[in-house]
Amino acid sequence: NKLALNSIELKGQLYVNQSLDHFDRQEARTFQQRYFVNDTFWKGSENNGPVFLCVGGEGPPMDRTVLTNSVHCSDMVELASQVGALMFALEHRYYGLSNPFGKDFSTANLQWLNTEQALGDLAHFISTMNEQYHLEKNNRWVTWGGSYPGMLAALTRLRYPHLVHAAVSSSAPLQASVNMPGYNNVVAHSMSAKDVGGSAECLAVIAEGHKAIGELLKSDVGRRELEKKFNICVPRSLDNEKNQEAFAGDGVVYLPVQSNDPACTTANCNIASICQTLTASEDALKNPVDQLAALSAAMSGGTCSPVNYDSTVSFWASSSNPDRSWLYQTCTEWGFY
Repeated sequence: NKLALNSIELKGQLYVNQSLDHFDRQEARTFQQRYFVNDTFWKGSENNGPVFLCVGGEGPPMDRTVLTNSVHCSDMVELASQVGALMFALEHRYYGLSNPFGKDFSTANLQWLNTEQALGDLAHFISTMNEQYHLEKNNRWVTWGGSYPGMLAALTRLRYPHLVHAAVSSSAPLQASVNMPGYNNVVAHSMSAKDVGGSAECLAVIAEGHKAIGELLKSDVGRRELEKKFNICVPRSLDNEKNQEAFAGDGVVYLPVQSNDPACTTANCNIASICQTLTASEDALKNPVDQLAALSAAMSGGTCSPVNYDSTVSFWASSSNPDRSWLYQTCTEWGFY
């Protein structure tokens, strides 16, 4: 068996054995962390080829395409063929199939979900692969990632410079921030970017529409108007301030700027198609709220919008909900709200 003792294959997938806690010697439990490998361009350690590591994060989930044509680390995959790199991708603890406690995401079990433990996972993984693939010092490791995985890519280089030679850290908000308006500033820039189908008019409709919605939420008549325009399921839902926050604070409509796909073909699936919908009317800027409401209706397929803060809390409270992992991690470490 060419696999090292602490790297195993289960159901056709590779896993590395990780410590639940890298910093507490009294905690002896371990878990299996999934990883992927692509050695298509690798010519052996003796040729001094680099080793590329795609760092996993909160999502989307990894699968076998992660090192061929997925949204994860696509720049890394394209470059690997040019430099003869050995490629790995390591799934983040508590995400995908790498949860130490199976399908139990209770708060007590999430206490080992943090960035420092994830960095410990990366360091152990690199050391394990060095042994398993007989890698030498000249086979230099480069970590890759975007957004939170980009943060991890950079921090791994910072924490373990003896293991990682360089990091490519894209769009990585390394400074923790509870309130992060800068994110929405980037969203605004994206919606106005002509090279991806955005426009100044599109951004103006979004900005003016949200401004008008803010004013309508201040009055009883305005709230009833919004409930009708946006097909809110339960009458008078917007009288509750928390429901107002759930409705307007999340942006009223979904704008897929973080995962914009210029090649998608379904309706309102990217910046270009959304901007086409928002600016289709000749007087779009005169009725920006109506334009946002029309986009919301098109995205929902005609179903009503369940604006309910308490239901949202109940959804996140369920210990069987895997989405709790990222909420827990942002609550306890990073913010970004």
